[in-house]
Amino acid sequence: MKSASGFNGQRFLNPYMRAISFKQMGKWIFSRRRSSWPDSFFQPILFDNMTWFHHSTCSIKLSGFHILTDPIWEKACGPLGRFGPTFHGDFHTKLEELDPVDIVLVSHNHFDHMCLKTLRRLQKLFNPLIITGSRNQRHLKEFPMVKELDWWQSYSNAHLSITYVPAAHSSHRSLFDRNKSLWGGFVLEGDKKVYFAADTGPGNHFQEIAEEFAPFDYCFLPIGAYKPESILEQVHIGPRQAVALHKLLGAKKSIAIHHGAFRLGDEGFHEPLEELAKELRLQGCPDDCFLFPGK
Repeated sequence: MKSASGFNGQRFLNPYMRAISFKQMGKWIFSRRRSSWPDSFFQPILFDNMTWFHHSTCSIKLSGFHILTDPIWEKACGPLGRFGPTFHGDFHTKLEELDPVDIVLVSHNHFDHMCLKTLRRLQKLFNPLIITGSRNQRHLKEFPMVKELDWWQSYSNAHLSITYVPAAHSSHRSLFDRNKSLWGGFVLEGDKKVYFAADTGPGNHFQEIAEEFAPFDYCFLPIGAYKPESILEQVHIGPRQAVALHKLLGAKKSIAIHHGAFRLGDEGFHEPLEELAKELRLQGCPDDCFLFPGK
Protein backbone atom coordinates (compact mmCIF):
# COMPACT_ATOMS: atom_id res chain seq x y z
CA MET A 1 0.00 0.00 0.00
CA LYS A 2 1.37 3.43 -0.98
CA SER A 3 1.85 5.80 1.94
CA ALA A 4 0.56 9.37 1.73
CA SER A 5 2.70 12.35 2.70
CA GLY A 6 0.50 13.08 5.72
CA PHE A 7 0.07 16.86 5.74
CA ASN A 8 -1.69 17.87 8.96
CA GLY A 9 -2.54 21.41 7.92
CA GLN A 10 0.78 22.86 9.05
CA ARG A 11 3.51 20.26 8.58
CA PHE A 12 4.21 17.08 6.67
CA LEU A 13 4.61 13.87 8.66
CA ASN A 14 7.02 11.17 7.57
CA PRO A 15 5.77 7.60 8.03
CA TYR A 16 9.18 6.14 7.20
CA MET A 17 11.43 7.53 9.95
CA ARG A 18 11.59 8.85 13.47
CA ALA A 19 12.43 12.52 13.70
CA ILE A 20 15.88 13.70 14.76
CA SER A 21 15.48 16.21 17.56
CA PHE A 22 17.21 19.58 17.61
CA LYS A 23 18.84 18.43 20.86
CA GLN A 24 20.38 15.40 19.13
CA MET A 25 21.56 17.52 16.21
CA GLY A 26 22.98 20.19 18.49
CA LYS A 27 24.90 17.69 20.60
CA TRP A 28 26.47 16.19 17.47
CA ILE A 29 27.29 19.52 15.83
CA PHE A 30 29.09 20.87 18.88
CA SER A 31 31.04 17.66 19.56
CA ARG A 32 31.67 16.39 16.03
CA ARG A 33 35.02 15.08 14.82
CA ARG A 34 35.26 15.49 11.08
CA SER A 35 37.77 13.58 8.98
CA SER A 36 40.11 15.75 6.94
CA TRP A 37 39.58 16.07 3.18
CA PRO A 38 42.48 16.24 0.70
CA ASP A 39 43.07 18.95 -1.90
CA SER A 40 41.98 16.59 -4.68
CA PHE A 41 38.41 16.45 -5.97
CA PHE A 42 36.32 14.26 -8.24
CA GLN A 43 35.77 14.54 -11.98
CA PRO A 44 32.23 14.32 -13.45
CA ILE A 45 30.99 10.95 -14.70
CA LEU A 46 29.52 10.85 -18.23
CA PHE A 47 27.52 7.88 -19.51
CA ASP A 48 24.64 7.17 -21.92
CA ASN A 49 23.42 10.79 -22.29
CA MET A 50 23.65 11.34 -18.55
CA THR A 51 26.17 13.12 -16.32
CA TRP A 52 26.89 13.24 -12.61
CA PHE A 53 28.48 16.66 -12.11
CA HIS A 54 28.83 16.85 -8.32
CA HIS A 55 26.83 16.26 -5.13
CA SER A 56 23.23 15.55 -6.31
CA THR A 57 23.49 17.64 -9.46
CA CYS A 58 22.98 15.42 -12.51
CA SER A 59 22.03 15.83 -16.15
CA ILE A 60 19.57 13.33 -17.61
CA LYS A 61 18.67 13.41 -21.31
CA LEU A 62 15.52 11.40 -21.78
CA SER A 63 13.07 11.20 -24.68
CA GLY A 64 14.33 14.48 -26.15
CA PHE A 65 14.23 16.41 -22.85
CA HIS A 66 17.23 17.72 -20.92
CA ILE A 67 16.59 17.42 -17.19
CA LEU A 68 18.75 18.71 -14.31
CA THR A 69 18.45 17.39 -10.75
CA ASP A 70 19.01 19.53 -7.64
CA PRO A 71 21.36 21.95 -9.44
CA ILE A 72 23.91 23.87 -7.40
CA TRP A 73 26.75 25.88 -8.92
CA GLU A 74 27.65 28.00 -5.90
CA LYS A 75 30.60 27.78 -3.54
CA ALA A 76 28.45 27.68 -0.39
CA CYS A 77 25.14 25.97 0.37
CA GLY A 78 23.39 28.13 2.90
CA PRO A 79 21.40 31.33 3.38
CA LEU A 80 22.12 33.96 0.71
CA GLY A 81 24.53 31.52 -0.93
CA ARG A 82 27.30 32.70 1.38
CA PHE A 83 26.91 30.76 4.61
CA GLY A 84 26.96 27.06 5.36
CA PRO A 85 29.22 24.27 4.06
CA THR A 86 31.53 25.25 1.20
CA PHE A 87 32.00 23.38 -2.07
CA HIS A 88 35.10 21.19 -2.16
CA GLY A 89 37.12 21.75 -5.33
CA ASP A 90 36.15 23.43 -8.60
CA PHE A 91 33.19 23.20 -10.95
CA HIS A 92 34.49 21.33 -14.00
CA THR A 93 31.51 22.36 -16.10
CA LYS A 94 30.24 25.92 -16.08
CA LEU A 95 26.52 26.48 -15.92
CA GLU A 96 26.70 28.50 -19.13
CA GLU A 97 28.27 25.51 -20.94
CA LEU A 98 25.22 23.29 -20.44
CA ASP A 99 23.00 22.27 -23.30
CA PRO A 100 19.58 23.99 -23.10
CA VAL A 101 17.72 22.74 -20.02
CA ASP A 102 14.00 21.92 -20.29
CA ILE A 103 13.16 20.67 -16.79
CA VAL A 104 14.72 21.14 -13.35
CA LEU A 105 13.86 18.68 -10.57
CA VAL A 106 14.16 20.05 -7.03
CA SER A 107 13.78 17.22 -4.53
CA HIS A 108 13.39 19.34 -1.38
CA ASN A 109 14.24 22.71 0.11
CA HIS A 110 17.56 22.09 1.87
CA PHE A 111 20.16 24.58 0.68
CA ASP A 112 22.39 22.00 -1.00
CA HIS A 113 19.43 20.87 -3.14
CA MET A 114 17.36 24.02 -3.64
CA CYS A 115 19.93 26.67 -4.54
CA LEU A 116 18.02 29.82 -5.48
CA LYS A 117 21.06 31.59 -6.94
CA THR A 118 21.65 28.70 -9.32
CA LEU A 119 17.96 28.51 -10.21
CA ARG A 120 17.99 32.23 -11.06
CA ARG A 121 20.94 31.71 -13.39
CA LEU A 122 19.17 28.79 -15.06
CA GLN A 123 16.04 30.90 -15.41
CA LYS A 124 17.92 33.61 -17.29
CA LEU A 125 19.63 31.09 -19.54
CA PHE A 126 16.91 28.55 -20.29
CA ASN A 127 13.57 29.38 -18.57
CA PRO A 128 13.02 25.72 -17.54
CA LEU A 129 10.01 24.15 -15.90
CA ILE A 130 10.75 23.47 -12.21
CA ILE A 131 9.14 20.37 -10.68
CA THR A 132 9.24 20.02 -6.89
CA GLY A 133 7.31 18.78 -3.86
CA SER A 134 4.14 20.22 -2.34
CA ARG A 135 4.39 23.63 -0.66
CA ASN A 136 7.85 24.35 -2.03
CA GLN A 137 6.51 27.01 -4.39
CA ARG A 138 6.55 29.49 -1.50
CA HIS A 139 10.35 29.51 -1.94
CA LEU A 140 10.06 29.76 -5.73
CA LYS A 141 7.51 32.56 -6.27
CA GLU A 142 9.89 34.49 -8.54
CA PHE A 143 9.98 31.66 -11.09
CA PRO A 144 7.24 31.62 -13.75
CA MET A 145 6.94 27.85 -14.30
CA VAL A 146 6.76 25.72 -11.16
CA LYS A 147 4.85 22.46 -10.81
CA GLU A 148 4.27 21.05 -7.32
CA LEU A 149 3.63 17.35 -6.76
CA ASP A 150 2.60 15.27 -3.78
CA TRP A 151 4.03 11.77 -3.35
CA TRP A 152 2.90 9.47 -6.17
CA GLN A 153 1.64 12.35 -8.30
CA SER A 154 3.03 12.70 -11.84
CA TYR A 155 3.78 15.30 -14.47
CA SER A 156 3.33 13.80 -17.92
CA ASN A 157 3.39 14.69 -21.57
CA ALA A 158 3.29 12.55 -24.71
CA HIS A 159 6.89 11.42 -24.31
CA LEU A 160 7.80 11.62 -20.62
CA SER A 161 6.35 10.92 -17.17
CA ILE A 162 7.91 12.21 -13.93
CA THR A 163 6.55 10.88 -10.64
CA TYR A 164 7.40 12.31 -7.22
CA VAL A 165 8.08 9.45 -4.82
CA PRO A 166 8.58 9.21 -1.04
CA ALA A 167 11.83 9.60 0.87
CA ALA A 168 12.79 9.26 4.53
CA HIS A 169 14.01 12.80 5.04
CA SER A 170 12.80 16.24 6.17
CA SER A 171 12.69 19.86 5.09
CA HIS A 172 13.58 23.28 6.47
CA ARG A 173 15.39 26.47 5.50
CA SER A 174 15.24 28.06 8.97
CA LEU A 175 14.62 27.09 12.57
CA PHE A 176 10.91 27.82 12.17
CA ASP A 177 9.73 25.98 9.04
CA ARG A 178 10.61 22.39 9.80
CA ASN A 179 8.68 19.99 7.52
CA LYS A 180 6.36 22.70 6.18
CA SER A 181 7.20 21.64 2.62
CA LEU A 182 7.51 18.18 1.14
CA TRP A 183 10.65 16.19 0.31
CA GLY A 184 11.04 13.23 -2.04
CA GLY A 185 12.72 11.63 -5.04
CA PHE A 186 11.73 11.25 -8.68
CA VAL A 187 11.00 8.40 -11.08
CA LEU A 188 11.42 9.33 -14.75
CA GLU A 189 9.84 7.21 -17.48
CA GLY A 190 10.64 7.84 -21.13
CA ASP A 191 12.94 5.98 -23.49
CA LYS A 192 14.60 4.78 -20.26
CA LYS A 193 13.37 4.36 -16.70
CA VAL A 194 15.40 6.31 -14.13
CA TYR A 195 15.16 6.73 -10.35
CA PHE A 196 16.72 9.78 -8.68
CA ALA A 197 16.65 9.10 -4.94
CA ALA A 198 17.93 12.54 -3.80
CA ASP A 199 18.29 12.56 0.03
CA THR A 200 16.76 9.64 1.89
CA GLY A 201 17.26 7.36 4.82
CA PRO A 202 16.18 3.70 4.77
CA GLY A 203 12.54 2.70 4.96
CA ASN A 204 9.59 0.81 3.51
CA HIS A 205 9.23 3.40 0.75
CA PHE A 206 11.95 1.60 -1.21
CA GLN A 207 9.80 -1.52 -1.37
CA GLU A 208 6.81 0.57 -2.48
CA ILE A 209 8.87 2.19 -5.25
CA ALA A 210 10.19 -1.20 -6.35
CA GLU A 211 6.70 -2.71 -6.47
CA GLU A 212 5.39 0.20 -8.55
CA PHE A 213 8.28 0.81 -10.98
CA ALA A 214 11.09 -1.80 -10.90
CA PRO A 215 13.16 -2.74 -12.77
CA PHE A 216 15.09 0.43 -13.62
CA ASP A 217 17.63 1.19 -16.29
CA TYR A 218 19.50 3.67 -14.07
CA CYS A 219 19.33 4.64 -10.40
CA PHE A 220 21.03 7.69 -8.91
CA LEU A 221 21.65 6.64 -5.29
CA PRO A 222 23.20 8.68 -2.46
CA ILE A 223 26.17 7.27 -0.55
CA GLY A 224 27.52 10.18 1.53
CA ALA A 225 26.81 12.23 4.67
CA TYR A 226 25.91 9.12 6.67
CA LYS A 227 28.27 9.34 9.68
CA PRO A 228 27.70 9.35 12.56
CA GLU A 229 25.17 6.67 11.68
CA SER A 230 23.39 7.07 15.03
CA ILE A 231 22.25 10.50 13.79
CA LEU A 232 22.45 10.69 10.02
CA GLU A 233 21.33 7.20 9.03
CA GLN A 234 17.76 8.36 9.63
CA VAL A 235 18.02 10.80 6.72
CA HIS A 236 20.93 9.56 4.53
CA ILE A 237 21.59 6.01 3.42
CA GLY A 238 25.22 4.94 3.20
CA PRO A 239 27.07 2.60 0.85
CA ARG A 240 25.71 -0.59 2.44
CA GLN A 241 22.09 0.45 2.01
CA ALA A 242 22.78 1.86 -1.46
CA VAL A 243 24.02 -1.50 -2.75
CA ALA A 244 21.05 -3.30 -1.20
CA LEU A 245 18.74 -0.73 -2.80
CA HIS A 246 20.41 -1.21 -6.19
CA LYS A 247 19.53 -4.89 -5.96
CA LEU A 248 15.98 -4.32 -4.69
CA LEU A 249 15.20 -1.94 -7.55
CA GLY A 250 16.57 -4.28 -10.20
CA ALA A 251 18.77 -1.53 -11.61
CA LYS A 252 20.88 -2.31 -14.66
CA LYS A 253 23.32 0.30 -13.41
CA SER A 254 23.46 2.73 -10.49
CA ILE A 255 25.38 5.97 -10.04
CA ALA A 256 26.77 7.14 -6.71
CA ILE A 257 25.68 10.68 -5.80
CA HIS A 258 25.69 12.95 -2.73
CA HIS A 259 29.37 12.67 -1.83
CA GLY A 260 32.66 14.49 -2.28
CA ALA A 261 31.27 18.02 -2.64
CA PHE A 262 30.10 19.39 0.74
CA ARG A 263 31.37 18.12 4.09
CA LEU A 264 27.97 17.35 5.60
CA GLY A 265 28.86 14.20 7.57
CA ASP A 266 31.91 13.07 9.51
CA GLU A 267 33.19 10.46 7.05
CA GLY A 268 36.39 10.97 5.09
CA PHE A 269 36.53 12.17 1.49
CA HIS A 270 37.23 8.73 -0.02
CA GLU A 271 35.45 6.70 2.67
CA PRO A 272 32.04 6.39 0.95
CA LEU A 273 33.67 5.11 -2.26
CA GLU A 274 35.92 2.67 -0.40
CA GLU A 275 32.94 1.30 1.52
CA LEU A 276 30.88 1.13 -1.65
CA ALA A 277 33.52 -0.99 -3.40
CA LYS A 278 33.66 -3.24 -0.32
CA GLU A 279 29.87 -3.62 -0.16
CA LEU A 280 29.65 -4.52 -3.84
CA ARG A 281 31.96 -7.46 -3.14
CA LEU A 282 30.21 -8.46 0.08
CA GLN A 283 26.74 -8.36 -1.50
CA GLY A 284 27.81 -10.25 -4.60
CA CYS A 285 27.32 -7.48 -7.17
CA PRO A 286 29.38 -7.18 -10.37
CA ASP A 287 32.04 -4.52 -10.11
CA ASP A 288 30.65 -2.57 -13.07
CA CYS A 289 27.04 -2.32 -11.85
CA PHE A 290 27.76 0.88 -9.90
CA LEU A 291 29.40 3.96 -11.41
CA PHE A 292 31.51 6.14 -9.13
CA PRO A 293 34.72 8.20 -9.41
CA GLY A 294 37.98 6.31 -9.72
CA LYS A 295 36.57 3.22 -11.47
